[in-house]
Amino acid sequence: MNEALVANWNSVVKPDDHVYHLGDFCFGNVEKWNWCLEPGRLNGHIHLILGNHDPDRVFRDGTLIERFDSIDFQKILIIEGWTVILNHFPFLSFSNNLDHKVMQLFGHIHSGPDGIGNVMTGGKELQWNQYDVGVDNNNYTPVSWAQIKEKMKLAENEERTRLEAIKRLDDFR
Repeated sequence: MNEALVANWNSVVKPDDHVYHLGDFCFGNVEKWNWCLEPGRLNGHIHLILGNHDPDRVFRDGTLIERFDSIDFQKILIIEGWTVILNHFPFLSFSNNLDHKVMQLFGHIHSGPDGIGNVMTGGKELQWNQYDVGVDNNNYTPVSWAQIKEKMKLAENEERTRLEAIKRLDDFR
C-alpha cells in the first residue's frame, strides 16, 4: 500500500509543485516517516498542516522537521479570489454564505465511499463549501486546485438549487 500511495502521489505531483498535506502524514514510527520522506521519494514541496497523529512523530525526531517546506496547525491562503482555510479537522460551525468565496479543506474524518465521516462529525452535515481532501476520499491520490475548484462549483450550484427550492416552497405556503 505504501508504494501505491507514493506512485499515486508522484503521478499527479510534479517536482516543483507545492502540496499542502492536511495531517496524519504517516502512521508508524520514525523509521516509517524517514522512509516516506526519503529525499527523492515524493515529488513536490510538502507543506504539513499538523494532524492529531503528527506532533509526536514530527517533533520527537528533529530531522523530520527539515523535510517539510512548512509546518503549521492551520493555514489560510488566498487563491484566485478564494479564501482557503486549511485545517486537519473539519469545522462543525462554518459559514456557508454563497456571496463569499470561502472554503475549508480538511482531512481527519475519512469520508470516502466506505468512510465514517458522518459518524466522526457527530452526524452533523458539513457545509457545501467544506471538502475532505483526505486520500481515502479521493482514490488515494492528492487533489489538485483545479479539481477542488470544480468540486466547489458543483457544490455551490447544488446549494443554490436547494435554496431556490426552499424559497419556492415558502412562497407556495
